[in-house]
Amino acid sequence: MASVPLNELQKPVITIRRATIMVGIATLVMTLLVAYRFGASIVKPVRTLMHGMRETEKGNWQRIDDNRRKGEIGVLIGRYNTMVSRLSEMIERVYQSELDQQKAMLELQQEALERSRAEFQALQLQMNPHFLYNTLETIKCYAVVQDSEEITEMVESLALMLRYAIQTNLEEITVANELKQVLAYMAILKHRMNREVEIEVVIPPPLLLEKMVRLTMQPLIENIVQHAFPNGMKDGSYIRIDARRDKDRFYVIVEDNGAGMPEERLNELREKLKLNRLAGNGPGSDPVYHSGGIGLMNVHRRIQLVYGEQFGLTIESAAGAGTTMIMTMPADAKQKRL
Repeated sequence: MASVPLNELQKPVITIRRATIMVGIATLVMTLLVAYRFGASIVKPVRTLMHGMRETEKGNWQRIDDNRRKGEIGVLIGRYNTMVSRLSEMIERVYQSELDQQKAMLELQQEALERSRAEFQALQLQMNPHFLYNTLETIKCYAVVQDSEEITEMVESLALMLRYAIQTNLEEITVANELKQVLAYMAILKHRMNREVEIEVVIPPPLLLEKMVRLTMQPLIENIVQHAFPNGMKDGSYIRIDARRDKDRFYVIVEDNGAGMPEERLNELREKLKLNRLAGNGPGSDPVYHSGGIGLMNVHRRIQLVYGEQFGLTIESAAGAGTTMIMTMPADAKQKRL
């Protein structure tokens, strides 16, 4: 029988136990480290991707640095970068296209506005020079022959007409203002023709405050005086100015019972009005629709420049039965409420 101390018998067991514990602790530490690194390799790219998406929502189109990642996360980041790049390019193209379109529209609008202003000013500057020369010559004759009130009246009327005609802004004025211009013209015409030329105005008083285009009524009266009554007005002859409203339209009607126009001439004039062009000033200009002044064609175009292509001048006439000229314009909404 042999006797061995208990400590000696337990020593190998303790050694094995310690080794096992150390190996277990080392294994656990290494496992935690590997798990941390593995989790970080997954969570960090996902967080980066989420941050990139939040920036994309704000409109900051930024690519994510993928550091040449492989696997599903790398593919996901690569697809995201491709999406951001394509969206950024598309938005840039749409923005540039919109910018170019707006720029082109602005240039067209500016060009159209400048053209309209130039055309409108040209219309207003086409006041008949022969009318001015003849008027000045008449004033000169009055001044030489006699000292009379006619000179003062003619000078004042001519000054009123010139002051009214040279305003070149796209301005709407009232019917009453246009009638004043017509009265000034008739005052001068009375002394030039040595006889009264009466105009019958039957416009209802409320319509005198309606809006219309500057310098459009007087050219129609001038056209009538020169062409409707080539041999002068006789007993029973008349020039009448009327106006009326119909829903959202306002009409100014100028009519006479003069010579009128044959159907062929009327159709020709209507076709020229449809062209929406200015009357010519050179040789061959038709005196029926352009009498050296602003003329019927230019009155028609003037109204369209202010109100649009759906408005303008229309003409009804028959040989020996007179002519009716109708200016169509939009009705004044403020006047309608009144």
